[in-house]
Amino acid sequence: GDYVTVCVKSVHTRQLRPGLIGSDPANDPAQEVLSFIARITLTSCSVQINPGYKAVIQCHSSSVACKFVELLKKIDSRSDQTIEEAPQSLKFGDTALVKLVPQKPMCVERFNEYRTLGQFTVRDMRRTVAFGVVMDVEKTI
Repeated sequence: GDYVTVCVKSVHTRQLRPGLIGSDPANDPAQEVLSFIARITLTSCSVQINPGYKAVIQCHSSSVACKFVELLKKIDSRSDQTIEEAPQSLKFGDTALVKLVPQKPMCVERFNEYRTLGQFTVRDMRRTVAFGVVMDVEKTI
């Protein structure tokens, strides 16, 4: 969560933009993800999430449109017990595991490994409709 100033040789400021991540290429380098599994909780009563739903995911300093490709299971937020496998939709108050696919390059990490890169909000029509944490990632090779 800290902001620092870094000088990097051979990189012009025009090449930098919000959402870029600096990392050590020799030690667990940051990578673009193909998809990620997240645990989300819906906070808006005006939205229902179905497979195919698209919304903006705001994670660290990036905002990227993502598609909810699969609703894996609805879970009890307190006990983590499965309530329903492969639900057809999610509504206000539901907590679920979902699979998301970014529509543009995006870097996220598992919440338990890199907290700042693993927590996000789901925004639609300029409103926060859900919040979540990244449980697993499928990175590009």
